[in-house]
Parts: sequence; C-alpha cells; structure tokens
Amino acid sequence: MEHQHRVALRPMLRQAFGFGRSHAWLMRRHVRGLWLDLPRGPVVREQFPLPIWIDAGSPDKKAVVLLTLGLCWRPFLVLSLLYGAWLWWDMTARTRARGLAVSWLGRWGLVGCLVAKAAAMTSGRWWGSLRYGRACL
Repeated sequence: MEHQHRVALRPMLRQAFGFGRSHAWLMRRHVRGLWLDLPRGPVVREQFPLPIWIDAGSPDKKAVVLLTLGLCWRPFLVLSLLYGAWLWWDMTARTRARGLAVSWLGRWGLVGCLVAKAAAMTSGRWWGSLRYGRACL
C-alpha cells in the first residue's frame, strides 16, 4: 500500500522559525553558561561566563560547513556529496521503518525538507538571539 503525504512547507518553516526564536527567550529566563548540543549528546558548562547555546548537530550547519570547505579546497566537495548521500540513506531507513513507500526522488525531497526546516530553525535562533540578548546558534 502506497502512502501519499503532502507537506505544507510554508507552515512547517514558519513553525520551525518560531520554535528556534523561542530558544533565546527560554535561555534568557532559565539558562546560564554554555550549552553545546553535539550529535552524540550535550555538553553543559554552567560556569561559562557567557550565556550561549550552540546546536552543532543540525543538518543545515553541517551542510554549510562542508560546502564552505569545498569552496576553499575543491576535493572537500566530495564530503558534501557523501553527506547528502548519507542523509538520503538515513531517510530511506526511516521511511522503511515506518512502512512508508516513498520513491527515491521523494526521499530526496524529504532530505530537502529536513535541511530547510533546520535552516528555518537556525534563522529563528539568530533572530531570537538579537531580540532577547542570548546567543543561540
């Protein structure tokens, strides 16, 4: 049985932006020190002199770093391609685990939605950082 899913991209991106923006507001009220979210787990240092939160596990930041490295030295562009392939493979595993029949092209679309959502959340964090005086990256 094939499942058809339609994604309303604009509301999803607006929601991700708002969610990211709220991180700075929450930090201003509840957090001290450094919070570093890494892919394998968080690092928290409450004695750090500046209130800052960095999400280093989001796919948009990884893609930007890899593309920047590739622009600085062309052989690193292969890493961008490998990361994109890994995201596609991960999306394949996730859709199959849920019993969803999604075409290979549809999985690329889901990868694009994932990166766009992460970028919208990062943009919201930057905007919230300016508005609420806490660094959320």
